[in-house]
Amino acid sequence: MPATSIPVANALSHLPVPETDAEFEQETEVFVHTLFKNILMSDSQLLCIKSSTKSNPKLSSLTSTIIAGWPETRSSCSEKIQKYWNTRHELSIANGIALKGDKIVIPATMRREILQQLHHSHMRREILQQLHHSHMGMEK
Repeated sequence: MPATSIPVANALSHLPVPETDAEFEQETEVFVHTLFKNILMSDSQLLCIKSSTKSNPKLSSLTSTIIAGWPETRSSCSEKIQKYWNTRHELSIANGIALKGDKIVIPATMRREILQQLHHSHMRREILQQLHHSHMGMEK
């Protein structure tokens, strides 16, 4: 009987070769390093986000669940984190900071501050671009 006619054997033969833990750890470290290197936030801001994540009951529960593993059903989750159920496969923890894909989950207590900082940096960039264009004799 050919292996292709045995569904489980056929499916298993198509699985990727598992990486060693050391290879996986190295790739993860490179990804995390690259991610945090390319974020337009200072180290002090990242430390503040890490601290706020740890002290926030909802994000602390989310962090614990991500590390320990999600339960089988949404109803088995803490009510605090059920809203994250549909995106649980995108969530991870890096250096004590919750991530959704390559985006930082900003604690609610810091959102206004972060938005203001982003707005101010955007405004500064716009002003610098306008100055540059006016001094270079170019239109925007």
